[in-house]
Amino acid sequence: MNNHSLTRRDFLKKSAITAGAVAFPYFIPASALGADGVNPSDKIVVGYWGTGSQGSGNAKGFTGKSDVQAVAVCDVNPGGTNYAGNRLAGREPTIKAIEDMYAKQKGAG
Repeated sequence: MNNHSLTRRDFLKKSAITAGAVAFPYFIPASALGADGVNPSDKIVVGYWGTGSQGSGNAKGFTGKSDVQAVAVCDVNPGGTNYAGNRLAGREPTIKAIEDMYAKQKGAG
């Protein structure tokens, strides 16, 4: 006689574990597991504020790197040329530069 009987509780536990293992790749994006070349724990996530003369240059310089991800831009000035060097800087030009850089990396318009 076989002493290995499967109870309903054991069956449900094993079924849930199997279903979770099968469903895991569908709920976790590959980028969270480092499929894009950089592990998430090695990525620097930044937000920029005060994107005037120096800040807009920092944003453009750092965001182009593969291990840096820009997630926010904040400045009370939406944009203008009233900065050092009389170049266009501020919130909107910095956002556009970051979005253009990400679009170029992804090959999107």
